[in-house]
Amino acid sequence: MYQPTLLDLLKQSSWDYGLSSSGAWLNVPSQSSASLISDLFFNDLTATAAKLRGKVQIFWGDRTQHPIEIEDWMHQLKEANKMTAGLPGLYLGTEIKVYGSNFLRMLLELIERKDENAGIARLRDNKQLILTAGSATAMGLEDATPLTNLRREDYWNLEDLAEFNREWQQQLREDGTNSIEFTYRALDNPLDSNGGWVRQTTRYSLFVDGAELYHRAQALDVVAVQ
Repeated sequence: MYQPTLLDLLKQSSWDYGLSSSGAWLNVPSQSSASLISDLFFNDLTATAAKLRGKVQIFWGDRTQHPIEIEDWMHQLKEANKMTAGLPGLYLGTEIKVYGSNFLRMLLELIERKDENAGIARLRDNKQLILTAGSATAMGLEDATPLTNLRREDYWNLEDLAEFNREWQQQLREDGTNSIEFTYRALDNPLDSNGGWVRQTTRYSLFVDGAELYHRAQALDVVAVQ
């Protein structure tokens, strides 16, 4: 079956597109159109960005919104995924959406350090989106995928979570240039609300991708609560 290319679509539409000093740009009617284009033609867009040694920006409407940006180095992520295919590396949630470069940079970093107990959480809903293989090992799990559907409220002590939210909002910078360490109580098995508790110390940094805020977390120490 013939599969249309992005170039075919551009020829048949009235969308504006062109080259810029940073790479290439495309302007489509709506945000939903931009998201669909970025999903359907991600491979083509990363290859284009790599050839231009820059990035492809997808705008919508009157171009006042922050565009979806696909950069040249994102092609490296695809190659990294090929190299790590079939290996225990990252456990990914089903609601991951990439708007810019920061999120994928963090993915690359976690792939390189997949044996560490680390992950990424989205702050809008406190959902755990990504965990490393090291996280599964630390919890004695063969598969940590079910944990990526959980929110912090599901397994944190709620008093500790409230204190943590106050601290990171006061101390962490959005450019990711600093971090904090925080000790909190959490369920030993996050999938079992009737299980035991541990006291965990984790290092957190903050980063932004599009309009979303995320925590990059690395566990430093875990001890059972007596």
